[in-house]
Amino acid sequence: MNYLAEILSTEEKENLFKINGLKLCVAPTGSGKTYLIVEEMKNEYQEMKAPFGMKRVLLLVNRSALLEQYLKAIDETFLETFETDGYYVYRNSVHVYSYQTAQRRIDKDEEFLKAFDLIIMDEAHYFLQDSWNGTTDDVFTQIIERSKDIPCTMFTATPEELIDYVKVRDIEIDKIDYSHELGFNERIECIATNKNFKDIINSILVTEKYILFVNSSYSKKQIENLAEELSNDNRCVGFYHSKWISRNGQFQIIKDMKAKYQKLVELHKFDEEGAVANAAVDNGVDFKDQDLKHIILLDHYDPVTMKQMIGRKRFNINSPDDKLKVWVVNTDRVFIQREKEMALEQIMMYESYKNLSTGAFIDEYAHRLEHVKLIGSLNVQSQDELKDNIQKAESQGKATCIKMQARHVGEGLLSTELIVNFCLVSKSYYRLNYLNRLLDAKEQYAEGKIRNIPLHMTMEHVLGDMGYFNITIDHKNAHYENRAKKQEIEDNREQKMIPFIESHMGKMMDSPTFKEFCGYMYDVFGVKDSRHKKPGTSVMRKFLESEGFQLLAPRVHGKTHYCVSK
Repeated sequence: MNYLAEILSTEEKENLFKINGLKLCVAPTGSGKTYLIVEEMKNEYQEMKAPFGMKRVLLLVNRSALLEQYLKAIDETFLETFETDGYYVYRNSVHVYSYQTAQRRIDKDEEFLKAFDLIIMDEAHYFLQDSWNGTTDDVFTQIIERSKDIPCTMFTATPEELIDYVKVRDIEIDKIDYSHELGFNERIECIATNKNFKDIINSILVTEKYILFVNSSYSKKQIENLAEELSNDNRCVGFYHSKWISRNGQFQIIKDMKAKYQKLVELHKFDEEGAVANAAVDNGVDFKDQDLKHIILLDHYDPVTMKQMIGRKRFNINSPDDKLKVWVVNTDRVFIQREKEMALEQIMMYESYKNLSTGAFIDEYAHRLEHVKLIGSLNVQSQDELKDNIQKAESQGKATCIKMQARHVGEGLLSTELIVNFCLVSKSYYRLNYLNRLLDAKEQYAEGKIRNIPLHMTMEHVLGDMGYFNITIDHKNAHYENRAKKQEIEDNREQKMIPFIESHMGKMMDSPTFKEFCGYMYDVFGVKDSRHKKPGTSVMRKFLESEGFQLLAPRVHGKTHYCVSK
């Protein structure tokens, strides 16, 4: 096993760092991309040259955790910190920015990128992965334009979306790909399954750590609650999510989460026996922990995200027993269908943009273009308010692949321009392709009938295309699970149902609260209607009466409420 710094030739390094043009270096997670960049910065200086032989270098990194990783690797003696502006300068030459900070700087200064002789983009798939925020395309477009005059080099383990993007934009790119020569795939066993993830966790030895990656449908609170639910006498389960929270369109730091990430970056492991996390734990957090034996991907379908999550585990090259099981749990067709609809919405908008006049397009999509960016406004305060509205809309996931920009050309006159977010367009086409592959996979069974192939069986082929080769399928035992569920419901009815009902006696429940009450009675105690669905008011009333209770439905302030009594 070699690392990237060992396998790259002198000519390839020259090409990446000193020859003009847009470059892409592909190597697996854990193959030393960050190490290569840092060592090249140091080596040039030791030879009495500026890092990379350049006067000014811009190093862009994604996620604050990856930024922390760079800062730890760089000799702090030669590092200047500009805390107010959120960037760092190494040896008076290399300017280290997060993508997000650089975006804010470019918004204020259109000439910002022209000050650099080399631009390096670590984890460059960020441009596509975070295209939902509506700003990455602006930066990427400017970097592509700058690459005509200077070297602009991207590093990533997951180039799939980037390659699609340059095809959409018809851009030339020089690619060096060591994804097959490097990596630890032989140590990874992938298990595609439709089992309940809690059953998987219960089957894991207490001496073996795991991390469960949930998908984007989980809120911060749900992640915290799930970690608490999974903790028991044998295992303490921690949780990790974004350390930022949006309040009124403004992002604020969650201090406790920031401290937890700093500890992860420093120790390369979590203290608990298990962890629940989302995509915020990807770039920059590396688990160099031989006790971490299991990664569980719960309803993830994006190959780029999946590879990044699996790549958080870093192996000890000298320990052949340092291996990993990746449990890929796939059951949620509704989530996939929702993701597909979101991708189609963006694609349809882009196709309309291509085929309609500006006026006709604005008429059709006025409801989605309500936040307009104004340029050249005489009222600076109003422009700032509009910018805040745009940022607030984008932080709530409302970014669209087409933006409308209005420029003041005279008193009371506006010139309207439509701006395409090609990053979001490209990502939407890429997403639609793999989602259709999962949803549309069919198989023929008895008497020529056709049915959908179960998601976890289709995922076996997706994992193969991602470069993994030790793949197995593990089906759940539906008969056993049904028996276990029935037994659990019987036990709950006997031990917990009456105390639960009594705890609600005398409480006034509005309609949403009563609906939650009925849902809990269905899930935990098996109360259902004749169609085996969640009980409605009449079914719940009859059931409560059979148990010695009654359901009252008084009207309070003109609205129906519900109350349980003896």
